[in-house]
Amino acid sequence: MRSEVEDELKVSFPEDAELPPLADEKAGLRAEARAPVVLRSVYHDTADGRLLAAGVTVRRRTRAGGSSTWDVKVPVKPGDTSVRREVSFTDRAATPPARVADLLVAWTGGEALVPVATLRTRRLTWTVVGESGEPVAIVVDDDVEHLDGRAVLARFREVEVERHGVDEAYVRRLARRLAKAGGEPSTPTKLARVLGAEPRKPAKVRRDGPAVTLLAASLRRATADLLAADVGARLGEDDAIHQLRVACRRMRSDLRAFGGWVDADWRDSLVEELRWAAGALGTARDAEVVAERIANAAADLGDEAAPLLADVAARRVAAEAAVAETLRDPRYVALVARLRTADLPPVEGPPARDAAAEVVTSAWRDLERSVRRLRGSRTHPDAAWHAVRINAKRARYAAETASVVLGRDASRLAKAAERVQDVLGTFHDATCAAALLNELAAGRDGTFGVVAGRLVERELRAAEAAKAGLRPVWRDVAVPELKRWRRR
Repeated sequence: MRSEVEDELKVSFPEDAELPPLADEKAGLRAEARAPVVLRSVYHDTADGRLLAAGVTVRRRTRAGGSSTWDVKVPVKPGDTSVRREVSFTDRAATPPARVADLLVAWTGGEALVPVATLRTRRLTWTVVGESGEPVAIVVDDDVEHLDGRAVLARFREVEVERHGVDEAYVRRLARRLAKAGGEPSTPTKLARVLGAEPRKPAKVRRDGPAVTLLAASLRRATADLLAADVGARLGEDDAIHQLRVACRRMRSDLRAFGGWVDADWRDSLVEELRWAAGALGTARDAEVVAERIANAAADLGDEAAPLLADVAARRVAAEAAVAETLRDPRYVALVARLRTADLPPVEGPPARDAAAEVVTSAWRDLERSVRRLRGSRTHPDAAWHAVRINAKRARYAAETASVVLGRDASRLAKAAERVQDVLGTFHDATCAAALLNELAAGRDGTFGVVAGRLVERELRAAEAAKAGLRPVWRDVAVPELKRWRRR
């Protein structure tokens, strides 16, 4: 299996036009030609075309000599098909192998993948290399035929520039040369071009539109984030579990904040399912963070810390294995299907602009109250500090969602809340690490207990430092933005 992120520029190019120079003396780049190849690609999708609509492609690609791969491409950023994660499996199967179907189950909901188009591509390739000889870009010139058996239904030419660390200025200059030679921006994928379809673009939220459209837009974005992270989590990629959990938390938060204008039973049942998913993912995410913190804190302790670090690593592995089970759980697959097809049942409400201002103001009042409870003493229980962190997170999510209709004022508030969240996020992580260390040390003596004790002291000092960091952030960042918000 191979997995990498593709960052591409696609240009539709006239069939009889001459390709402009690909080398760039100004940037010290030269282009080296590869041998031409012929590729045959059979694209698959669900019967209702849901993968194409989401910018996802699945194909079986064969080359001269009979070698065959199954390629899956998934957008890294919602709504942007120029940057996609490509996962390739070497497999001669004529139908999608189980590991392809498993990778995409959150997108397909278990629906079968069927052939939807066959393309034959005659490809010319150049590797663009820098002065050191390292490849920085790949340029391909594709002559593409859409086939029905042996019949050619359509034919087109497309030039792709795949970035591999090349300076963006080179891509802009090459794009201008291609445009001068007759090139035009192409469709996101070859499949979209031959089927005459493109990924769906959601309608914009209007300031005077229904309040429910704010929540709908937020759920769409977070669902797209979740689906992108889902593939990464199934591949075991770093930070994917965190992004899955963030998507679930964001949706829960916005359902609470903006859910007053949808059917209450519908909202509450979705919140409950998202709570279950976030809880199942939370153990693994906390295990990742704690393992990293403890490893960093114990870096100077050498071999003495090895047994403790082994215990921490074992817990992380077990937690990540549990995530794999969650992603296969029919309950999780049903939740994602519900999010993908969510049709919000609205009730009467104010315009989106008024609803957004009301929600953001309420969220910041809750945050202010939780901060005021901390004044005058630093001996509050951990729960009081965690309450500030949670309220900062909710205020941030509310302001980010509201910024669609409220603009920069809401965006600035969101950034201020994020600063508060980050400071107390360190507090949360340190207290979690200390709690795990105490748990591991229970009933253990000797070197293991001594090492755990020293690390607990370090984590508690880090937690205290994070508490002390809240005051300047609140005074210098949050309060000025609150004053600006109230004057708007």
